[in-house]
Amino acid sequence: MSTRSATFKDDCSRISINLHDIIHVDTVNQLVKVEPLVDMGQITAHLVPLGWSLAVMVEMEDLTVGGLLMGVGLEVNSHIFGLMFETVERYELVLGDGSLVTCSRTENADLFHALPMSHGTLGFLVSAELKIIPCKPYMHLTYEPCYTLDEMADKVTEYCESDNPPSFLEVTVYSKETSVIMLGEFADVKTAEQKAKVNSVNHWWKPWFYKHVEGFLESGGGDEYIPLRHYFHRHTRSIFWKLEELVPFGNHPLYRYLLGWLGAPKIAFLKLFTHTPEIRRRAIETAVYQDVIVPMRTIRETVILFHEEFEFYPLLFYPVKLFVQPDGYQGLIRNPTQPKEGSNPPWEMYFDLGVYGIPGPIKRGEKWDCNKANRAMEKFTRDNTGMQLMYADTWQTKEEFEEMFDHTLYRKCREKYHAVGAFPEVWDKQSGLGAADVKKLREAGFYTVESVAYTPKKQLLNIKGISEAKADKILAEASKLVHLGFMTATEFHLKRADLMSISTGSKDLDQLLGGGIETGSITEIFGEFRTGKSQLCHTLAVTCQLPSEMGGGEGKCIYIDTEGTFRPNRLLSIAARYGLDGDEVLDNVVYARAYNSDHQSALLIQASAMMAESRFSLLIVDSAMALYRTDYSGRGELSARQMHLARFLRMLLRLADEFGVAVVITNQVVAQVDGGMAMFNADPKKPIGGNIMAHASTTRLYLRKGRGENRVCKIYDSPCLPEAEAVFAINDDGIGDPKD
Repeated sequence: MSTRSATFKDDCSRISINLHDIIHVDTVNQLVKVEPLVDMGQITAHLVPLGWSLAVMVEMEDLTVGGLLMGVGLEVNSHIFGLMFETVERYELVLGDGSLVTCSRTENADLFHALPMSHGTLGFLVSAELKIIPCKPYMHLTYEPCYTLDEMADKVTEYCESDNPPSFLEVTVYSKETSVIMLGEFADVKTAEQKAKVNSVNHWWKPWFYKHVEGFLESGGGDEYIPLRHYFHRHTRSIFWKLEELVPFGNHPLYRYLLGWLGAPKIAFLKLFTHTPEIRRRAIETAVYQDVIVPMRTIRETVILFHEEFEFYPLLFYPVKLFVQPDGYQGLIRNPTQPKEGSNPPWEMYFDLGVYGIPGPIKRGEKWDCNKANRAMEKFTRDNTGMQLMYADTWQTKEEFEEMFDHTLYRKCREKYHAVGAFPEVWDKQSGLGAADVKKLREAGFYTVESVAYTPKKQLLNIKGISEAKADKILAEASKLVHLGFMTATEFHLKRADLMSISTGSKDLDQLLGGGIETGSITEIFGEFRTGKSQLCHTLAVTCQLPSEMGGGEGKCIYIDTEGTFRPNRLLSIAARYGLDGDEVLDNVVYARAYNSDHQSALLIQASAMMAESRFSLLIVDSAMALYRTDYSGRGELSARQMHLARFLRMLLRLADEFGVAVVITNQVVAQVDGGMAMFNADPKKPIGGNIMAHASTTRLYLRKGRGENRVCKIYDSPCLPEAEAVFAINDDGIGDPKD
């Protein structure tokens, strides 16, 4: 019932198996042996008429034994038996080397304890033996409405931790304060009074179960007898409460009586339509499907957190007992930290809280930040030694994921039982992206989540080994962590407040530029030869290393030289002016000579890798267009040149956005051949590169010669600076103010 797109399968060999049989029922030892594709509907149809049930019988008919055991299975009697894997006697698996092994608490015990939550990454499950318990034909269900959160929390805690707890316990939370507790016991129906209370809740004309339960908030409670299979699969018809989103009128009496017989669509059928790329992306941003298991002592805080972050109801609430595993056998699920005093084996009471639907702000047409909300939930879960169920999307980093789940025993078993190289790691399955995918992205120059999120799908498809489905998954995962939607002007203003300005060395020039060269954007400096373009770049390569209070960027510099004009000794004289250690200044400038336009672009990939590892505040390309003028000639290659240039400039802009560096590019000029334009323009020169260069540069500065060593800088184009000029000088110690 996963809501995730399983694109990790794109790089795996798929093997069709036909393992859907119940092999045998052993009523003497109270065990049933089943194959992994046996679903809950099959099991209840087979066992209930015999008077037996799984110890932990999960409610949705389509869920399979294999999925529940390799993931997490729990039900409303998990406050007694624990998670479903606690009821397993033994597993049979085919390992990565093709061998068949059996594991139990006494045989291959390490593998037995490592399997829960491993999601098929340790081997192929081919059978499992599970505990069964005697049952009766009906479930006697008592409904207790609660009208405050404290009332519900106190009652549930008391029921779960009593010496004689109810056999079945479920809570449906309808608001932050209101909920209904359901207490269940197996029962026979014999008397007329009992028969009058029989309610076959799963008949197609009946109200959806959660709507039926909600009615007890008004009636004040009650009890009834539900046929056992109807009870076990009480949430199937409405898929909990998800069907209301798909068919808003589905619980209307007229619809139920006329069309209710159609039943709920199969989960697999829904995936055909909900896992298309655009729908998936929209679902991530406008809906939430999550379950977390956290300690019972956090009921109040957890419900309040879900209200603040999601504001969706109803919420599913199942108590669950987590047992402390034997020493050395803690699997992915971490042991409880506060087991009940005197319990043997030691355990602590937890609960599963599930939210499935459209958050309140979205329903009201308001802004809802899915990234913030889900990460807040995940952090709360980690901080309280809880876990997030892996059927859902995760917003965690790999490091946070491994903080939530203990990989110690799991990784030992992957080595010992031949899983490495045969099966992906559980993180690869959960995130949908494996180590191989990350390697491909890094080789293509993507070193941050932002770089991926800002990239067109077409560009990802150009990476060898990235399929269309994989590209969609990569972009969907990146969009969870990077805000790509709208923000208010106030928010954007606050974001820009973090930008810095790097001093040019001239106070007058800094004043003209509003403080200096702005980080997070592209500044183009163009002019004729000997107008100070490279001199200004050399000065910036030093001043970018200064602390912010001295007009610096507090970072290193990357210098890409296309014309052979870079001179380290120039940096030493500028460093002496600012009292900086010359050797240290040179060490903080990373230099590369570019020999053609392809090489120039390839150097940006290396620059991205360096920026991901260390703090850089400035990237210089001197000059950006020189190699394009030699690599492409004539109008026949103009289109190819401009496309290549556009990709190069996009990469520069991406680096500015991702790493917050100031990007400075120098450019050459050409005389305007339009006589009409020259007539009205005192200096008929224009920068080369055309409109593509013009639109890519945030700020364009035109330099021209002045008297002696003085130069004039004019604001040629800027989104926020007025057209104006300033005079600066080229001195022995770099750019400065004119002396006369």
